[in-house]
Amino acid sequence: MINFFFFNFFFNYLHKVYESDSLEQIANFKCSKDWISDLKFSPDNKNLAIGCHDSAIYIYSVPDFKKKAGLRKHSSFITHIDWSDDSNFLHSNCGAFELLYWDIIGLKNIPNGATQFRNQNWANWTCSLGWPVEGIYGTSTDGTEVCCVDRSHIKHPGGYNLVAVGDDFGKVRVLRYPSRNKGSEAVVGGGHTSSVTGVRWSVGDEWLYSAGGEDCCVFQWKKIIKN
Repeated sequence: MINFFFFNFFFNYLHKVYESDSLEQIANFKCSKDWISDLKFSPDNKNLAIGCHDSAIYIYSVPDFKKKAGLRKHSSFITHIDWSDDSNFLHSNCGAFELLYWDIIGLKNIPNGATQFRNQNWANWTCSLGWPVEGIYGTSTDGTEVCCVDRSHIKHPGGYNLVAVGDDFGKVRVLRYPSRNKGSEAVVGGGHTSSVTGVRWSVGDEWLYSAGGEDCCVFQWKKIIKN
């Protein structure tokens, strides 16, 4: 499998794709006049989904990086997108707190997706909305305090995954996944002096990385399993 990485030039919204081993540039394109808020390659490495601030999700084929479609149904800018583990579907969030589902084979929105995909396995989970992450919110909240989410790759010895959450108060929280009850107990880490703009688990989940906004810091957190 060829690995790629994506680079975005913000001054003209020009997108460049490089092969990760050789650093050879293999694509150069522009998908939107607005900036990118999230992008993810499909698990089978055949498609790239790009969520933008023009409220659209653009699908590109891989490895030729030809545009297949622009998926439009959200009423605000795209915040998070995730692929299903079979690479056939997407779910996405936007700034209007919508959770929508997409058929990538048919390149269309699925109106009853919440019911259809209630037992769907997702390759990753970075969306801040959905039944498995209802517990990341407090009991009295308008939803704006959650900035970023990432589910662990490997199950905890207790038989569940973990979900990391970065919030608007500079905190990094780790909860059980699924987390269904609002105000669920969490392990909380502090240190950022502004909103946490990103959280990601390492491949083996030994480490959790968080990025701050105004503090311009990247933190590395060590996961310790207690028996």
